[in-house]
Amino acid sequence: MLADIRYYLMYLCLDGLENPSLGRSISDVFVKLGVWLEELHKETPVWKAEHETIRWYIGWLFALEQLLSLKHEIKRLPTEKISREDFKRS
Repeated sequence: MLADIRYYLMYLCLDGLENPSLGRSISDVFVKLGVWLEELHKETPVWKAEHETIRWYIGWLFALEQLLSLKHEIKRLPTEKISREDFKRS
């Protein structure tokens, strides 16, 4: 069951990478799911193995959300490139 959910969320992420407006809304859903899991984790006593699994899913949702956010943020940045020296100074 969890593998099916992971595949579905990855499919949503890939869909969101292609479409900026869909990507932003899916990104919001990933944030809400991560917050919900975090709150559930704090309220519910769990075994150590379950604790690690829940933390993994929270991190995984965060990574998917960041992937979507960065993909669409980069498109909004100017297209000019900076030199390696300017990058090191910044």
